[in-house]
Amino acid sequence: MKTRPFAVSLFSAIFLAACGTQAQAPAAPATSAPASAAASAPASTAPAASPGGQPIKVKVATQHVATDAPLYIASEKGYFKDQGLDIQFNDVNGGTDTLPLVVSGQLDVAVGSISSGLYNAVARNMGVKLVSTKGASPLQPNLSKPATAIVLSKQAATTIKDYKDLKGKNVAISEHGNGLEIELDHILQRGGLTLNDVDIKTLTFPATLPALANGSIDASMELQPWITQGRAKNILTVWHDLAEFSPGNQANALVYGPTMQQLGDAGNRFMVAYTKAMRYYTDATGPKHANWEEFVQIMTKNTSLKDPALYDQVGWNYMNPNCSLNVASMNDSLDWYAAHGYVKTKPDLKAAVDDSYCQYALKQLGQYS
Repeated sequence: MKTRPFAVSLFSAIFLAACGTQAQAPAAPATSAPASAAASAPASTAPAASPGGQPIKVKVATQHVATDAPLYIASEKGYFKDQGLDIQFNDVNGGTDTLPLVVSGQLDVAVGSISSGLYNAVARNMGVKLVSTKGASPLQPNLSKPATAIVLSKQAATTIKDYKDLKGKNVAISEHGNGLEIELDHILQRGGLTLNDVDIKTLTFPATLPALANGSIDASMELQPWITQGRAKNILTVWHDLAEFSPGNQANALVYGPTMQQLGDAGNRFMVAYTKAMRYYTDATGPKHANWEEFVQIMTKNTSLKDPALYDQVGWNYMNPNCSLNVASMNDSLDWYAAHGYVKTKPDLKAAVDDSYCQYALKQLGQYS
């Protein structure tokens, strides 16, 4: 693997598919709610009056993928409207175009993975705040329904049986300096290999299925819904669930840009609606299986997975219904990025993570049960 240029993107295109069950919750993150907040009775969720009585406009990045589910749920269910917010979704192609948009104020809220670009933005004091979870890997792997996985082309699956068999193979990741590259490194280490021992190809997620089908790549660090779509088309074989290597890994975050922090109490309002949506999502994808048909309708309307029949085959990752990020996991990823040259100056995550919005939401909604 040749040396690559320093990563500058804020986010990877996508990393995890969606949420998982309460039973898969990671250990309490460093930013979890204090006991006093958890025990307090829920307060009214009615927002204060907007300036001039008009809804506050908030511009939010979306990619029409399953990890955006809480945003679409909050919109479709009226949670944002109830909080006096006028949400304007703005489609983004992926990591490379998100950073300038959120820093310049063209977007107020960004979504995506815990990437080196995000840490570099924080280190340069560009005004972004990491405010909530947007997905973490489950604690237990589920090979029949993985949320994220390393998959093999049908041809490669006949020869790749052990980790060491990846040597010299073409392996796709969405971009360098993101969580999937960390996961690939963990996989290769099990075979006594390094990232230099494979030929890494950077492909967008929609491009990986055709590449697997025509044999131009042997393996891909894949996620939903492409895992399910690839299986349905008999294009790929799931080799390992990534939860096997980094259980409970904080993969995605909700990020407020500088303008969001200037919109009065819009950040608090947004978080109440967003947290309600994460709880709806957890109820739907977890053991409760509540409101499943409605959930599928929302997802087919707003994401790239349009076949309702495939939703029962999708693996859903954990999303903390109590909102807060797993900072311990984030510190682990930061250490990896620094060790591999993607982050030159390590930021202070205590200053970058602002848990106050989650704490406000918990005071309004109470602890999830």
